[in-house]
Amino acid sequence: MWMEYPDLEELYHVDDQYLVGSDLLVKPVVHPGVTEIEVQFPADHIWYDVDTMSKMPVGDDIVKVVPLTVSSGIDKIPVYQRGGSIIPRKLRLRRSTQMMSDDPYTIYIALDSAQKAFGEIYMDD
Repeated sequence: MWMEYPDLEELYHVDDQYLVGSDLLVKPVVHPGVTEIEVQFPADHIWYDVDTMSKMPVGDDIVKVVPLTVSSGIDKIPVYQRGGSIIPRKLRLRRSTQMMSDDPYTIYIALDSAQKAFGEIYMDD
């Protein structure tokens, strides 16, 4: 988190959540029996839950980091997509990457506050 947001001192101590690339925020559940967990959201971006694509209520001009308590169970890892990004995903569950080679991509577009998004995909055969 601190590498992507070096100006936010509030995130320097956060070591239990991370970014995959610059657009996916992950907060793993590491203790048994947890049903809710607190996620630290940088407030200068819109964040969307990757499962429902619902917008998280984090927009604030005063606070730079918004802590939100979100529900998470044994079958839900809290993952959020940054607004302004486009993420290609393969959604079919397979036993190997070789079996996934011809599966289609599903494109997830998360708009920012200006109603824009950017992303790219490189497919190497």
